[in-house]
Amino acid sequence: KLIGYGHRASVVFVGRECLTDDKVSEVAAAAAYDVVLYDQQGCLSPQWIFVEGAMPPDNLCEALSQVFGRFDSTLPRGALTIGEHVAIRQARGAYAVRGSRLWMSAGTTEWTVVCDDSEHITPSPLNRFVVVKPIGSRSEEHTSELQSHSFISYAVFCLKKKNKYLSISLF
Repeated sequence: KLIGYGHRASVVFVGRECLTDDKVSEVAAAAAYDVVLYDQQGCLSPQWIFVEGAMPPDNLCEALSQVFGRFDSTLPRGALTIGEHVAIRQARGAYAVRGSRLWMSAGTTEWTVVCDDSEHITPSPLNRFVVVKPIGSRSEEHTSELQSHSFISYAVFCLKKKNKYLSISLF
C-alpha cells in the first residue's frame, strides 16, 4: 500500500476519451507544460500520468516526447547537479531492465517519458522525468473529487487491483 502525500507527489489522470487522435496532442501539450514549468520542483508538477483503458498509451508517450523536445529551446531546463544527472540515468536503466518503454532526449538527460505497465510506483528523479502508467476503467466507486481541467483531470482517487489499493492524494 502506497500513500503519497505532499510536496512533489502529483499525478495526472487521463480518461480514455482523451486518447483519440484529435485530442492526444492537446492533452500531451498540457501535461508536458505542467511538467516543465518548474522542472517538477513544484507540488503540482506531475511525476506520473495515469491513463485509463486497456490499450498501452504509446500514442500519448510519443506525443509527450515531441512536446518535450520542443520545450528544449523555448523553456530550457535549469542546471542540474552531477547527482541529478546520475539519478536520471539510473532511473532510465532501472525502467529499461524492467521492460518499460522509454522515450528520451538523445544523448542528454533533458527529458524522459517512460511507459510502465507494472504495478510498482517509484518516485521519479524529477527534472522532466515522467512515468505514464495504464490503469483499468474508472468508475464512481474508484474515483472521487475529480475536477476537469480542459481534457486533463487532477484527482484524489483509489484504485483496486488484485486486492491491492493505491491511494494518492493531491493538495
